[in-house]
Amino acid sequence: MIMNYGYIKVSSDKQTVENNIRDGLFEVMMNADATCLMFCYKIRWLSMLLTVSHNVKLLISSKYQYFLLLLHKQGYFRKEFYMASFSEDSRVKFPTIMHLMGMGYKYVSQKGLCSKYVNAPKTDYDSRTNILLPYFKEAYRRLNPDAAEDGAEKMLARIQTVLSNDDLGRQFYKEVLLNTEERIIDLSSPFNFAHNNTFQVATEMACGDKDGDNYRPDITLFVNGLPLAFIEVKKVNNHKGIQAETERMKVRFQNPAFRRYLNITQIMVFSNDMEYDCNEVTPTIGAFYATIGKKDTKYNCFREDGQDSFPVARNIVPVSESDEEILLRDNNVPQYKNSSEYQTNCRANTPTKRICDSLFSFERFWFLLKYGIAYVDYNNGLQKHIMRYPQIFATKAIEKFLDSGKRKGIIWHTQGSGKTALSFYNVKYLTDYYSKQGIVPQFFFIVDRLDLMIQAQREFSYRGLKVNSVQTKDDFAKIIGSGLTTQNREGKPEITVVNIQKFSNDSKALAKNAYNVPVQRIYFIDEAHRNYSPDGCFLKNLIQSDVNAVKIALTGTPIISK
Repeated sequence: MIMNYGYIKVSSDKQTVENNIRDGLFEVMMNADATCLMFCYKIRWLSMLLTVSHNVKLLISSKYQYFLLLLHKQGYFRKEFYMASFSEDSRVKFPTIMHLMGMGYKYVSQKGLCSKYVNAPKTDYDSRTNILLPYFKEAYRRLNPDAAEDGAEKMLARIQTVLSNDDLGRQFYKEVLLNTEERIIDLSSPFNFAHNNTFQVATEMACGDKDGDNYRPDITLFVNGLPLAFIEVKKVNNHKGIQAETERMKVRFQNPAFRRYLNITQIMVFSNDMEYDCNEVTPTIGAFYATIGKKDTKYNCFREDGQDSFPVARNIVPVSESDEEILLRDNNVPQYKNSSEYQTNCRANTPTKRICDSLFSFERFWFLLKYGIAYVDYNNGLQKHIMRYPQIFATKAIEKFLDSGKRKGIIWHTQGSGKTALSFYNVKYLTDYYSKQGIVPQFFFIVDRLDLMIQAQREFSYRGLKVNSVQTKDDFAKIIGSGLTTQNREGKPEITVVNIQKFSNDSKALAKNAYNVPVQRIYFIDEAHRNYSPDGCFLKNLIQSDVNAVKIALTGTPIISK
């Protein structure tokens, strides 16, 4: 398709160029002696200087797959605009932003928009962190009504400092984001998360030196102005699929100039808007999510099929015409509105939109921010993990069964899916679950082999839990029969790892702790498909140790019999 824009006078005035672009026109800028040309697109000055001679046609290609044909003629350029047959912007990025706006995310303009059609204010942001200042300061003052007048500024300075740490954002996450005393976000409940916070979306926000070394995620998601997630979209059948992004992110992870922008990021999404290939053992095409890493990270697919424990709340509100006009004109693509390709993809239920529903619908986003992040101190270095989708659904399935009054069940996950990690995440989640009921939970991880006990102790310790080691039957009898539900003075979350052979007739639990508060014990039974004989004493002793205990069996190889 060719659209002839006629003749546009060459301008050396950058402001004139930008005004024309905001009105949906394209423009070129020439230097004084008319020997060099600079192409301006999306109010972003590309580092592309070209020597122009008389009557020479130039073909310029941008990453957005637009092509410009320019003809030098007596101080004017004839300009013809070619649109490529495919554009990741019209097919994926802008339809996805429209979907996020329908979910409740407000589009923000970085430079402001002033045209004869629509206007949008410029949004100030902190260039060191990309925090949107008006939304951050408003939320801080609202969530901390008794704070000092300069509290928001001091908090911003603190965030800038802690994000500079070489710790994958651990101090920011644990001491700032999850702080319940001086809050920058309300994570107290799904309802409060949705109603007491504000949500924003922006595009092409520079992370790093704006005029130098930087990367620009296609879509950035904010909560109270905090850039907590971003989405990178690629064209269908992009070369090397997710592997291309893996290689690109490895380079970014190791660049100190990007540290603050990555440390504040909790969730990353990469999508080429294709369905997963069921024939691939490890999917390389589709929509994937991850969190940051030091050198690398794990990219996870997300599947909703077959689960009923955590339904997605798809409350999509139609985007107003004026808001859509602001989005498109602010990005200099008002012609998309009349494009059948763009309109079709705005209506389609695409893989990118579905993973946005799965991760960024408000209850899911709340759950992942509060419970879905883990820092793991391996011997070879710190890692940051995010819950895999089976772990999310298993956690909510456990809650659903507990709500129904049941006290035992089986979690069947495939081998290597992270059953130990699932237990760790549930220590966090079930602690809050029972605390709301005035009950103190006590957690046990039960194995049947010494090597598995050592491995489990190590994995829980890496994730920051205080691990109680049981060497003898008497040790276990003392722990379960003690009035103390925690064995450490620091008040850290803890778990007791015990070999089933350490249960004895003397292992009898108390119903209340030393402070007369009800206690609920939770037994995670690892490798539950093994032949735990019901006639043997070990299983009998486990069951009788606390008849009211919650028993969660974990297996990757279930034995199903009538």
